[in-house]
Amino acid sequence: MHATTLAGPDRPRNVGASRLGSLPVRTALEWLGYGLFWLFLFFTCFTFLRPSPYDFVAIPTLLLWSLLGLRFHRAAIAIFALLLLYGTCLVISLLPYLDETLPGEWTFQSVYLIVTGVFFVMFFSDQTTRRVEFALGAYLASCLFAAVCGILSYFDVLGDGVLFKMDGRASGVFEDPNLLGSFLILAALYLIHNLITGRTRRILASLVALLVILACIFLSFSRGSWAACVLGIGLMTAMAWVTAPTRALRRRIAGLGAVALVCGGAMIAGLFAVDGVAARFSDRAVATKDYDEGETGRFGNQRRGMEMLLERPEGFGPCAGAASSTWSRTTPISAPSPTAGGSPASASSASCSPRPSSDSGSASRPRRTSASRRSHGRRCSCSSCRASRSTSRSGATST
Repeated sequence: MHATTLAGPDRPRNVGASRLGSLPVRTALEWLGYGLFWLFLFFTCFTFLRPSPYDFVAIPTLLLWSLLGLRFHRAAIAIFALLLLYGTCLVISLLPYLDETLPGEWTFQSVYLIVTGVFFVMFFSDQTTRRVEFALGAYLASCLFAAVCGILSYFDVLGDGVLFKMDGRASGVFEDPNLLGSFLILAALYLIHNLITGRTRRILASLVALLVILACIFLSFSRGSWAACVLGIGLMTAMAWVTAPTRALRRRIAGLGAVALVCGGAMIAGLFAVDGVAARFSDRAVATKDYDEGETGRFGNQRRGMEMLLERPEGFGPCAGAASSTWSRTTPISAPSPTAGGSPASASSASCSPRPSSDSGSASRPRRTSASRRSHGRRCSCSSCRASRSTSRSGATST
């Protein structure tokens, strides 16, 4: 007979031995790794802190799982190669500008995101189903926390200065209600999928959590989040119906879908009874707002951006991106004089690089005044402005 050695939690414990002492070191480290990974995902909602708790947990999580071992799956070679190419080209193109604050920070953050992206790919390459389910559970907890904070911020339960609220819209732990609404959509889809497919045994708890998340998405008054949520729910329900293997499951999908629709409608009707919600909804439930329209509105900027993309497919280059004066919503762009009661800091921080040469639509684009150019040149820290200032100083000295 051969002796059988029991490993892991099934090994018999000695009397008086501690729970941790009876476990193998690797098992204890894996439990710690999963705990750190859960916090890693949970803290994704803490966007109002700089740096975020997410960043503090990320480093020990990556180091611990690298020590435990991560699988390099051959199916992930393509994404690894693309991320490596992107990161290398990014660093090379910004090498002349890394001594400046914004390019240096942006490059560091981009490389950091690439590293975390590679970690997620390798982490989910092994025990994929189990780990994805674990990650979705942590993300759901984060969304529930963010949704409760958003609802509390909308009704000013904790008072001013504790949670964010922008223009009468729920923000909670996010600085922008649009980000809050978009952040919660995946959790809503996850809960609905579990409900209609019978993958959850806690139906009542899942339904309550779903109503809380949907209520916060509604109170964020984000038109994009509303549209994405409705589209996602419709598409996911339709795909679950089509791929259902049995008629019983299809009946379940139809029945629970109807129940969820009724509960959601009742929730929205109840929110409309709250003072100010109906007025805010009527103000937001429009296709376009004033800042969306016109040549310098959101959609006008997007149309002109498409033209500029065709004119300059290689891009604007460093120090001439989205801060370009052609993207400003105010026209004309001018710097108020300090003697006239204005402040140079209120002038547009548009790019100093030349505007793309184009005859079409150039008359409608805002032009800089000479005062704006002088004010921007004194404040900007990019290489072109620094060179221009040094040339001006040398010319003045020689004169």
